[in-house]
Amino acid sequence: MKKVIFTLLGLAIVAAGVMVYMLQHHEAKSYAKEIKPQVITHLQKEFHDVSSVTFTEEKLLSKKRIQISGYVNNNKALGFSVTTSYPAGDIESELVVDQALFDQLK
Repeated sequence: MKKVIFTLLGLAIVAAGVMVYMLQHHEAKSYAKEIKPQVITHLQKEFHDVSSVTFTEEKLLSKKRIQISGYVNNNKALGFSVTTSYPAGDIESELVVDQALFDQLK
């Protein structure tokens, strides 16, 4: 009887952990979708001749931080990465661009 209770308790703890992880993952994805237009606008303001922005990766770094990576002008050598906190993040202070992007478009 004790084994059954401990097994059920263990399964409940694992299920709760999975639910919390899935909720955080969903929040991060929805925030990434929300912030992408801001990233595009910022890149177009900061760098001349940005005609297209392609996003390649969204990573959940920690409980409330995400990293969004991509490249501009269909050139993978012109990469960038944005690390931001959600729900309120400042992309301008956390935008990192590859040297090739900086050299070519600045």
